[in-house]
Amino acid sequence: MTTIGIVSYMAFSDQSMKHKLAFYPYGAFHHKEYSRFITSIFVHADWTHLLLNLFVLYGFGLAMEREFKDLSIQLYGSPQVGYLHFLAIFLLSGIVGDLPDYFMKRNMTHYLSLGASGAISGLLFAFIMLHPTARMVVFIGIPVPMVAWLYGIMYVAFSIYASKKNSDNVNHLAHLGGALTGILYVLFIFPGIKLPV
Repeated sequence: MTTIGIVSYMAFSDQSMKHKLAFYPYGAFHHKEYSRFITSIFVHADWTHLLLNLFVLYGFGLAMEREFKDLSIQLYGSPQVGYLHFLAIFLLSGIVGDLPDYFMKRNMTHYLSLGASGAISGLLFAFIMLHPTARMVVFIGIPVPMVAWLYGIMYVAFSIYASKKNSDNVNHLAHLGGALTGILYVLFIFPGIKLPV
């Protein structure tokens, strides 16, 4: 989380740095700049984008770090493996979140995508998979209490709708890719496990 904050802050005042680190489908596809799948996670468009992602990462990231550590102790007898799971789901979700752009926008020379939203969506949906009946508070103008599985359905439905409408500057497909990665990671790595709320 600290690394994301520092790198994003540096890139706010250095546009060339932001461009070099952002996900650039054209560069990744035509010039094999595959490192952008990772580096794009660590840069953000502005303070609002950064602080919103850090807020969600702090809320769910720390919880999932503990969950993976506890599950790894149960399954492998070692807490250290849990940190590797946390890092794996974070990075894999970020990478998979960029794949739609990689294939759909590979010939667009002026398109860039950046931010940790896909990676964070993976952690969020891993949490939902492990705690489907947990109570969450969603802010839609006002705080609305909601069960986790329902929030997950609404999140996916809105992301699909918004990606089709394409009326904002948000990469909703990255959210969907990250969410799918979080779901599949839990299903395949921790099958059948549901933790108490």
